[in-house]
Amino acid sequence: MNMKLRSFLPTAALLAASATSFGQAWRSSYESALSAAKAQHWADARKGFKDAIAYRTEDQSNATPLPGPASDRKLWRNGSPYSPNFLAAYCEYRLGVTASGGDSQKHYETALKEFETLLRKGQVGKETFYFAAACASQLNDGAKKQELLTRMNNAVLAWKVDTDPLTPEEKGAISGTASGVTTVGGVHTITPTQTINPGQVSPGALEQLGDNSKFALLIGNSEGKISDTAFASESIQLVRKSITTNAGYLDSNVELVVNGTAKQIQTTAKALADRVPIGGTVFIYFVGSGVNLDGKDYLAGVEAEKGDSTEGMVAKQAIYDMFAEKGAKIFAFYEANRPIVNGRFFGSEVPYTGYIAQTQATLPGDVVGAITQENGKKVGLFTMGFTTALAELRGNRIPMKEVCWQAFYKIRRGKQTPTIPVFITMPDDSKF
Repeated sequence: MNMKLRSFLPTAALLAASATSFGQAWRSSYESALSAAKAQHWADARKGFKDAIAYRTEDQSNATPLPGPASDRKLWRNGSPYSPNFLAAYCEYRLGVTASGGDSQKHYETALKEFETLLRKGQVGKETFYFAAACASQLNDGAKKQELLTRMNNAVLAWKVDTDPLTPEEKGAISGTASGVTTVGGVHTITPTQTINPGQVSPGALEQLGDNSKFALLIGNSEGKISDTAFASESIQLVRKSITTNAGYLDSNVELVVNGTAKQIQTTAKALADRVPIGGTVFIYFVGSGVNLDGKDYLAGVEAEKGDSTEGMVAKQAIYDMFAEKGAKIFAFYEANRPIVNGRFFGSEVPYTGYIAQTQATLPGDVVGAITQENGKKVGLFTMGFTTALAELRGNRIPMKEVCWQAFYKIRRGKQTPTIPVFITMPDDSKF
């Protein structure tokens, strides 16, 4: 063998091994950071993304091909973008959410600077604008927030990022920027994409269209001890009247739980699930106290004394499972306060089985409000918006996203901001 060729081979092998080791290093750091982010260990996740940056500096909007023969080229993480800088800034933002006082402000300031750096580099995507504006909102910098909103509305939002660690609510809100809903830093602009003319269904027609495939579980706990939802029982009665009058639900298929214990909620849900046919529709509306413990959402019965224990609680997923066994389509609405405790909040659990769409009456960290009716009794602000929207949209199959947009429109002048629905294995135009 030629001497030069012999000396070249070890060098080539060494370079190939070095490149493989280098590639493995950034992948290992990045994937470790993703795992930490999913566990909501934001400081560890940020460090992991910073470590990945040390090996591979710049974010990449396109898919990353892995080493291998051109005939069998594979993409890293099924073609996901590589976004360590964006996600490091996102982790800093989430650290701000979980911190308090001056520490919280420092995190938001750092995250805002990092998001703006990415925008200056030309990484113009809706996610980056969204969280930059969210930081500005948390810093009470109205001028900066408005500047970011204006830039976003005038930009071509082509840059893609890895959204794996983002919450379903964040993904839903961000996706709205491309489908008629702009949700940035607490500022929502609603532009309905579908119009249903009020009164298009004649009186009595809903009852004729109604059948035994649609069922409802309504829970209103006014006497809960964890948070103040004194308007819950009135709210749930109004919802019952609304869905039977305007949404085609037969009164015989509606189960109502007022000031129920955890056992009563479970028993009623099970009895209703036994009646639901295969592939039926289930409407769930809960007004009361909800908590998130160890990453799982719970509904509080009236006997629950504390928000840090599962005593007197019903797991939200356990209720879903009862109906998921029937292959039912579940449309769930929650009017509950959502304090952030140790970085967790009610509604942050992602359902893992079933066809589910769910929405929250307010954003994480906020409380639900009430409004006084003409009869002098109070109902939840979201309930009033929701039932008013149903009366206008009136139909046997109403798109969930549409009614939520309309409900927001009804309460947009208030202090409460509902979330955009999160859909699990269900198209986002699904109707209840």
